[in-house]
Amino acid sequence: MLIDSGANSKIIDEGIWKQLKAKGVKCEALTASPDKKLYSYASNRPLPAKGNFKCTMGVCDGFTTAEVLVIKGRGVSLLGKTTATELGVLKVAINIAVVTPKAKKMKQQYPNV
Repeated sequence: MLIDSGANSKIIDEGIWKQLKAKGVKCEALTASPDKKLYSYASNRPLPAKGNFKCTMGVCDGFTTAEVLVIKGRGVSLLGKTTATELGVLKVAINIAVVTPKAKKMKQQYPNV
């Protein structure tokens, strides 16, 4: 899944859904046609929803339960900010990167920023 730190939803296309079903994914069906409308960036038309389900997702030692929207046709699978953070695959914070000499110089040059 592509991590989208600006999204709150989890999205897969119906091809991925068929693969998950063939592998015996354990999930709780929610609705045949979800009420929530989602839009791709800069679009005024909602994504064509096929349905949604709830399941437990895991990455390494991290697990969480999440609702996933299945869209009709093909599309990129997205993992939203909250779930990505819960799984430990996304960290949004200040000072998480190594400070380079250039950054130190800029900090001295602009101490109030």
